[in-house]
Amino acid sequence: MGAVTDLSKEMVQAGVIACALLLAFGIALGGVEGQLGALLGDPSLGQSAKGRIVVLIVALLIAAAAIPIGNAVARALL
Repeated sequence: MGAVTDLSKEMVQAGVIACALLLAFGIALGGVEGQLGALLGDPSLGQSAKGRIVVLIVALLIAAAAIPIGNAVARALL
């Protein structure tokens, strides 16, 4: 049973890490998009990027909180 618990913890952590990397990449691209909008003088690019960056930061915080929650669920089930 201990091996299954350890495996499930590792799977949850790997999934959250992959999700966090994708979110960090999205935040970086949102910043680049905002800078590109300012450079080109297109305010619509800058406004859309700001909204997406806020959403991605909130999603990143939720992904970081998912690790202890996933570990607690794995301990409770197994």
